[in-house]
Amino acid sequence: MKFIKKTAAIFLALLLSIAVMPSAFAADNGVIASGEAGEGITWTLTGSGVLTVSGNGPIQDKTETEYGEDGLGETQKLDCIGWQLDSVIEELSENMIADEAIRLRYELVKELVIEEGITEIPEGEFEYTYPRSITLPSTLESVGYSAVNASFAQSLNVNSKTLELADGIVISSYQKDAEPFESLDEAFEARIESEIEQEKIGVKLNAVHNLSMIFELSNKIDNGMDPDEFLAELNETYGEDKSNTDEYIPVLISLINKDFGTSYTSIDEIFTVAKDEDEVDIVERDPELESIVNEMYSNADLGDRLATDFLGTENEESVSYQWLSVSAPSGSKAQEAAKISKVPFNPTTQEEKDDSFLGKVKAFFVKVKDFLAKVIDYVKIIISIIKSI
Repeated sequence: MKFIKKTAAIFLALLLSIAVMPSAFAADNGVIASGEAGEGITWTLTGSGVLTVSGNGPIQDKTETEYGEDGLGETQKLDCIGWQLDSVIEELSENMIADEAIRLRYELVKELVIEEGITEIPEGEFEYTYPRSITLPSTLESVGYSAVNASFAQSLNVNSKTLELADGIVISSYQKDAEPFESLDEAFEARIESEIEQEKIGVKLNAVHNLSMIFELSNKIDNGMDPDEFLAELNETYGEDKSNTDEYIPVLISLINKDFGTSYTSIDEIFTVAKDEDEVDIVERDPELESIVNEMYSNADLGDRLATDFLGTENEESVSYQWLSVSAPSGSKAQEAAKISKVPFNPTTQEEKDDSFLGKVKAFFVKVKDFLAKVIDYVKIIISIIKSI
């Protein structure tokens, strides 16, 4: 019976591959999410990872301004395309384990296309998307701080001749004495694995956080937490039905010792009450535990191997990665930005295109490479289907 099921799965997978192979040259394979980003501005995301923004005018985020007692207002975003995508990720990853959810966030958007007509991209709009290809229109007049993330992009296509890019386009770099990655795929995987490890450390630290909250409550330090609500939260988190928070002290100490290799026996060995600069009571962790946690994060961090820079800003201590190339009109601001950041530049003006025989051969193999990349993606889907049986 198991053999029949597996054979059927392989047959279905082959049918799927036959069905989708003709569309390997297509730009997308169906919209899986869409939304709005201001008056007349819409976005769509396809199953193949193409995020397209269309319309005329600036991308606009909903904002809210809160005024303090001094009368000064602070404006915060309520919505942007990146945050709308977070909702998509949350829905798609509902039944996923944490590792799979993190990977989904990195791999959801493979290509970002801002269509002609868009005039402005606000600050941080696409900061947490990681496309391999980015296209910006000739109509674009301004790009906000960290608006577009090209950290793992192979190509950045800028169709405007006058667009200023400094501090708007995030790129990857590494310190001159750091060991560079051999390929974009290696760096991409390392970044995902690093975040997965840091997420695991964060989960372990929940026990430390919860125990510190109990310590604050027992020492009458105001932490803004309602004791009854906190107890209910602990019971829900740990599947218990304890009558007070103190009953969790041995449970949490045991978890901390297991996760961090320590041998604490009491809460007072882990936390102490100290004063901050304003003479306010605060809680400090044991230096030994602090050192262990910092070392764990340090081991999970890519450090100088994958630092953040901006296209068009000069950093003498870092070198931009070799995988990113910028395509834009000759003499444009984008060409200037690429030169400053030591990123390869490809002119897009018609007279400077390589129409030689060798140039056409190169262009052909680029298309073949793109096609094979899409075929490999479909093969991975087939393998995952077979493995799930």
